[in-house]
Amino acid sequence: MELNIVNEVAALQRLSVGQLRQRFAELFGEATAWWEDYTGPLCVFGHYWRILLPNEVDGDRLFTDVPLNAALGRGAAMCIDYSVGKRFMERAAPGFDGVFQTRLTGLRLPERVLIFDDGSELPLIGAD
Repeated sequence: MELNIVNEVAALQRLSVGQLRQRFAELFGEATAWWEDYTGPLCVFGHYWRILLPNEVDGDRLFTDVPLNAALGRGAAMCIDYSVGKRFMERAAPGFDGVFQTRLTGLRLPERVLIFDDGSELPLIGAD
């Protein structure tokens, strides 16, 4: 069977965030806090969508009560995915005023400073 990328993307666009997470888990396995035991050099990663939108359920609870700028586990890992992929949902929400809750972020090294798309900055805390 030939894969039709256009149809596959169209099908994904109709899924809710919860359904997308479920589909991802079906394909790649559940999201886990692998960083809890990680001891290597600083590892910066994404694709965990740290920010929840109103009415979203935190199914995996990987970032509950973890500050946005806190290194993870033993301090050698940092997720800089602040859910910018959900902006289409923010724009479509009733009463959207143009201010996003999600963020596009970079990590400036060697300073270890998070730079957000609104111009704000936060120092990385708890990193080795």
